[in-house]
Amino acid sequence: MGTYFSFEDKQRKRILSRIAACRSAISSNRIDAKFKATKILPAQLAALTRIELGLYGQCIDCPQTIGVERLQRIPAALRCIT
Repeated sequence: MGTYFSFEDKQRKRILSRIAACRSAISSNRIDAKFKATKILPAQLAALTRIELGLYGQCIDCPQTIGVERLQRIPAALRCIT
C-alpha cells in the first residue's frame, strides 16, 4: 500500500528541491546560474512559507484560489488567472 501525499506535501517536496538547486547554483562559479538562482530563491522560500501557514494556493489579489494546474507549472505562483 502506497503512502498518501497531499498536494501541498508534493509541492513542498518540489519547492525544497528547487531551493536546493538554487543554493547549489549560488555556490557555483557560473555567474549566470548565480544570477538566476538569486531571482528564484526568494519566491521558492515564500511559497514554502505559504504552505506552512496554510495559505498556499490562495491568490494574493482576490479571494479566488490558484488553479492546481498553474501551481503544478509554477509552484511559487502568487496570483490566480481570472
